[in-house]
Amino acid sequence: MIFLLTILAGLVLVYFFLFIFPSKSVDKEIAYSGKEIFSKNDLDIVYTESSAHATNMKAVVKCSPQRSVVAKGFTYADVQDCRLFKNVYESESKCRWGCIGFGSCVPVCPQEAIVIESHTAVITSSCIGCGKCVDSCPNGLIELIPKDAAYYIACAAHGGDMMKPVCSNGCTGCGKCNTSESDAFSVKNALAKINYRKDLQAGAKASAACPAKCIVECVKKEKNSFKFWNLCYRMLHNGKSDD
Repeated sequence: MIFLLTILAGLVLVYFFLFIFPSKSVDKEIAYSGKEIFSKNDLDIVYTESSAHATNMKAVVKCSPQRSVVAKGFTYADVQDCRLFKNVYESESKCRWGCIGFGSCVPVCPQEAIVIESHTAVITSSCIGCGKCVDSCPNGLIELIPKDAAYYIACAAHGGDMMKPVCSNGCTGCGKCNTSESDAFSVKNALAKINYRKDLQAGAKASAACPAKCIVECVKKEKNSFKFWNLCYRMLHNGKSDD
């Protein structure tokens, strides 16, 4: 009997989330107290890529949150605005191309797909490629690439060998990504480039060959079905924890 009731409850939950809840008007701009059933990430389950602004592109930030930047000249502790900082100071380190990290691009995204990790902007799988964030970065680090692209260059520096002592993930333009197997990768102005119209099956090899590890794999989007059942599990688990 308990098993049948569990199955019935699961079917009711499926019907509710797939047919009733999406049809209701939900304000995503409400203030979250942290106790709501749905977090902002959970709402992505029902707010799929149905937006009129969705495209066949996706945005990436040409800077790695894994980077370790050295040779800082000073530490900035004033107004946290990327464009203002860029106009006055340009950079805290010898790398003037990297992410400033104050998150001026975050509120621009209608999908709330931009987060800050390790003082670096990161675009999540919720991105729909609308491009509204591109002009928000004073260093021009946000780029739209094909939605099905597997790899991208997480660096925009043109410092060449100068980048070695400055940033652990800075491209030096060594050219090791440009193999004879594929011409999808090239080097221009001491920076690796990807031609997304070319066959990118060599992307994994180029990424492994890059000494700076700045050729990185794109974030893969979770299937909504997986996220839905994951949400159901967490709801049931939290319910049991409160008993």
